[in-house]
Amino acid sequence: MPKPTFPLVVGQAVRMRSGCRTQEGKVAEVTEQYVLVGVICADKTESREFIRFDHNGKTGTGWDGLGSFEYIGKEVGMLQSDPRLPGTEFGPWELVPTLTDRRTQ
Repeated sequence: MPKPTFPLVVGQAVRMRSGCRTQEGKVAEVTEQYVLVGVICADKTESREFIRFDHNGKTGTGWDGLGSFEYIGKEVGMLQSDPRLPGTEFGPWELVPTLTDRRTQ
């Protein structure tokens, strides 16, 4: 498994950055191919939106198994909601280490 740039575990709170914008998230899954992060809404509730990042904290084009996904339910599971690069007008989302992550490096 590729070594993540900073340690990530399921349930860990993370921060994502797109240019000058930030977004909170929570690690939902860590696999050999990707890190799945659930997006936390502004009111601190969890949404059905997830973003897959590579182990360097970058999103892909969507065609390489990374990008935006939505959890539909147990019957369907996780579906890719948009094959375009997830982000804002300021650029793609990236995982950024927290102060705690920087201390453990």
